[in-house]
Amino acid sequence: MKCERFWVVLLAGTLGFASVAHAAERIFVFTDGRKVRGEVSEETPTMIVVKTGGGKMVILRSKLAEVTDSPPKPAPFLEPDEKKKAVAPADEPSAAPRPEPAKAPAPTAGTPAPAAKAGAPLASPAEVQAIRKEALAIAPLAGDAREKALAQLQKTAALATIVALASEPTTEREPLPEHLVALELVERAPFAEVKPLLARAVAAWNPEKGRPGELGTAIVDLGDDEHGTLETALAAKLADCLAAKQSPVPLLRAVERVGSARSLDLAFDGIFTARDVATAAALTDTARLILERSSSIDATLATFARRIPATQLPPIERVSLAVTLFGLSRGAVEFQLEELARAAETAFGATDRAAVDGLLRNVAFALAAINTREAHDGLVRMLENGRSEAGRGNVIQAIETLKVASDDLYDLLVPLVQRIDDPLRSESELKALARALDRVAQTNNGTDTAAWAGYVERLRKSSER
Repeated sequence: MKCERFWVVLLAGTLGFASVAHAAERIFVFTDGRKVRGEVSEETPTMIVVKTGGGKMVILRSKLAEVTDSPPKPAPFLEPDEKKKAVAPADEPSAAPRPEPAKAPAPTAGTPAPAAKAGAPLASPAEVQAIRKEALAIAPLAGDAREKALAQLQKTAALATIVALASEPTTEREPLPEHLVALELVERAPFAEVKPLLARAVAAWNPEKGRPGELGTAIVDLGDDEHGTLETALAAKLADCLAAKQSPVPLLRAVERVGSARSLDLAFDGIFTARDVATAAALTDTARLILERSSSIDATLATFARRIPATQLPPIERVSLAVTLFGLSRGAVEFQLEELARAAETAFGATDRAAVDGLLRNVAFALAAINTREAHDGLVRMLENGRSEAGRGNVIQAIETLKVASDDLYDLLVPLVQRIDDPLRSESELKALARALDRVAQTNNGTDTAAWAGYVERLRKSSER
């Protein structure tokens, strides 16, 4: 499915949203000009649940330009119903007017909603503590004894309490034995019954209290339903974490497992808005894994590239992370990558040379991975215009990884061979370029310009046949 301007619309599932009743129909205008008509059903500080004719959607507030009242729909023409007319004619004075339904205040774009509250806990601390003792007693058991004890606990404990124990926050890095027992029971339960409880556990998780036990593992192992119920819950929590500058990392494996194009927008935004570079790097990995399953990688990445403003670059280390994703593309982003490289050189080349060279390296390797003629041309231009030997060395390393079709080899080699004896380049740089060209062309010409000239001429004649 072709991805246009990337705004997130998520199927609404079991989330800890604040309820908004009797909402009037509104028109939601996105920053890219798109419009959606529907009623406000629920909302959090970061997103609004909208009820439309096709179901419920979750829309990020950051993607809204404005929210306006919807003009009233014209009343449909209906033949008069004689029976209803006899009971209560609409035009008789005796017919009591119906009161107008109460209207919820319309959300205004840019105005934060009341602070979101964490979802209600699945079980009380006392209930969790009660089954913890039983789970700890089961943990060392094996074989039939373990099976019998698990079956007994499954009969006596409420499934919600079991899920609460499995998703209990902890600061321990290794799994706790009672959590693993609870996880085993969660994965044995009917998915239709445990799914909404897992969604509630996601909504109830407080990142400040530690990772959510084995909640992420349960979602990774069980997957999602066809409606994306768990992905919806995870997306809402991810949005809340990013807005609050909290780390969503403990749940990212689950997002990677069930995430689709609906989760990518949040991951993309998180690369630039996460509280630190480490979290941004984790979100980059999450985006990459979801992209690898996508059937529309090129369109998605082309849209993402347009969202990185070359005229006002985000922090260069965040841009450098984002650029690594573009190597998954099969084309359509080469120009944007070059534009980002030029913008980074202009903005930071004089003040942060090392960071710029790192970004240029990622751009060069992304172009090499894309491996189109346009990408080859971009690599040649980067080599020609590179301002530092280290930066040009990175481009040469990227060229060395190319696997070029015979039809494209001549066009790539001609401009590069001319640089093998460039007097303005150091001997080590020219040797590195020669080694790269030898590998790409599968030759052994080294820095012998006459040998390269003969090789290129043979390629030209071969291509003209």
